[in-house]
Amino acid sequence: MINHRKTLAGLAAAVGLVALAPATQAAVIATLTFDTPTGTVASNASIPVYLTLTLDPSSDPLSTDASGFVTSPLSAQNLIDLGGHSVGVVVNVAFQCGDTFTNCFSGSPYTFNFNYGAPSFIGAQNLNLAAGSTSPWLFGTFDPAGGNAPAGTYEFYNALFNFQYYDAATNQHFSSEIAHTCTNGDKSCAFTRTVYAVAGVPEPATWGMMLLGFGLIGAALRSPHRRISAV
Repeated sequence: MINHRKTLAGLAAAVGLVALAPATQAAVIATLTFDTPTGTVASNASIPVYLTLTLDPSSDPLSTDASGFVTSPLSAQNLIDLGGHSVGVVVNVAFQCGDTFTNCFSGSPYTFNFNYGAPSFIGAQNLNLAAGSTSPWLFGTFDPAGGNAPAGTYEFYNALFNFQYYDAATNQHFSSEIAHTCTNGDKSCAFTRTVYAVAGVPEPATWGMMLLGFGLIGAALRSPHRRISAV
């Protein structure tokens, strides 16, 4: 059961699912895995999450056009819902909450931020994946809330890769999952980081007070009335 997901539009749920004609169903067979699933980081460091998508040798190829619409094995021109409307399709990713890195609603102790820069599978343009191919990319980053997270061991389980459908006639959005990393609680495939505590970086105002203090000390040392203590 998928809990709360962050998608291209933020937290979203499937609304008013549109049944698709059988002829439009695709056979994209893929797996999604974490790169470097374990590691140790400082409590003030951002944590990148890299994934690799692998198409099965028996899978249909997956391609998109210059606008990001899926052209193979689905075609935006030929994909019609049962209401007779044209449905546009893009590739997209989702983040499932329920891990120990973050609460999706409070963003603590880490906030998660999707990677929109290339390479990315968020509405990817000019995509051309052949059967059996692998594609590593930056899924997103965990950024410590307030600049410094508590020390401990954190776990993230489920990233998803999917088709995102949009029916312009009815303004309906829905998705179809292609691949995911692992289910909640399955530590055998989780993304984990051991976080060790480091001192926080002084805020600008704190730096100003420190510099002022150093200046006063320097002025005192330059004064002709200063005392020199015996050692």
